[in-house]
Amino acid sequence: MFDVGGGELLLILLAVIILFGPKKIPEIARLFGKGLRQFREAQTEIKTHIDKLQNEITGEFSDIKNEVERTINSTQIDRDNLMRQELPKTTNESEKDKEKNIEENQGLKENDKL
Repeated sequence: MFDVGGGELLLILLAVIILFGPKKIPEIARLFGKGLRQFREAQTEIKTHIDKLQNEITGEFSDIKNEVERTINSTQIDRDNLMRQELPKTTNESEKDKEKNIEENQGLKENDKL
């Protein structure tokens, strides 16, 4: 990660000892350790929160998907029954049927008179 060789590391440690003194180094190391631990805990907490949100969103999308599939399945038209059903007659055909029925009724009335 850092290209630090053995000699460079020794120089850095010597500078730290000179700057802070041998009595302060353990205290600084503890503070550094606490900071690193808090950072890792925060990182884990954020990751857990993101995973929880992802699971909630996935669950909601799954519920919506299932509801849409159920709606589609319940509204599908049975093609066989659709072909067997008679389409509504147009107004011209229904008028012709009415006239035909009137003529038949008149014919029956004339036959009744005879």
